[in-house]
Amino acid sequence: VGAFLRSWQLGTQILLDDEWHAINKLLRATEAHDIATHFGLADYSIPLTLYFQQLQRTIGLSEWGMHVPPLIAGVGLLLVGPRLLAGSFALPVRATWTMLVAISPLLVYHSKIARPYALTSLLTFVAILVFRSWWVERRSRDALVYVAAALFAGWLHAITLPFTLLPFVYCGARALYSRDTQRLVALVKLGSATALALAVVLAPPMIIDWAEFASKAGRGRASLDTLYRALLMIAGTGVAPVGMFVFALAAFGWWRVRRRDPDLAWYLATICG
Repeated sequence: VGAFLRSWQLGTQILLDDEWHAINKLLRATEAHDIATHFGLADYSIPLTLYFQQLQRTIGLSEWGMHVPPLIAGVGLLLVGPRLLAGSFALPVRATWTMLVAISPLLVYHSKIARPYALTSLLTFVAILVFRSWWVERRSRDALVYVAAALFAGWLHAITLPFTLLPFVYCGARALYSRDTQRLVALVKLGSATALALAVVLAPPMIIDWAEFASKAGRGRASLDTLYRALLMIAGTGVAPVGMFVFALAAFGWWRVRRRDPDLAWYLATICG
């Protein structure tokens, strides 16, 4: 069902609104270096634009070619998500989660547009859960997967960084509270590796385009109506009572998790908050 909703009528779509940012950049840029070292006032997602440029230079650029990565990522979340949740949640919980993700209006929409959001939804989810797995089990493989997921999510869209880096704050506070020096050292090592990887891809465009990057700050102001509309969007409905019911179920589920595994519950609540 999730794959059907994400691919249904995709062939009849035309490019709209922000999907044109990358096309406009391609029309101006002649070299990959130019794309990789700029954000632009209207951000075009560097990796996606580099991919579009390769399509343009090889098999040709088309709507289908542009839509393939978000479509694969949208379906990929349905396949990868339950596997990552297997160590912490029972099968009925994972089945319910998969059903809700499959029909989520926001995630379906993100999978149908040539923008990075379906990709970042998958990568941030992987990064957050794999970081938790590394924190508990201390496996080097989890650390490598985390760095890769956080790196590519941040490169696709810098707005993901508060989500993928917040686990360092939470786990660092826990380690300081318990005075666990060994875990603090491990966090510093992983944090240094993550920061170095992000600096390689983000420092050049951030330095070159700092004025345009900074000009986006302070352009609007959040209000209670902003929060209200955002919560309805996350709940996947435009009807307030339905949204309240969804969040009530989520709160009840979180309370159940807190009784069983308080650290996991507060870890997820911190990031979701």
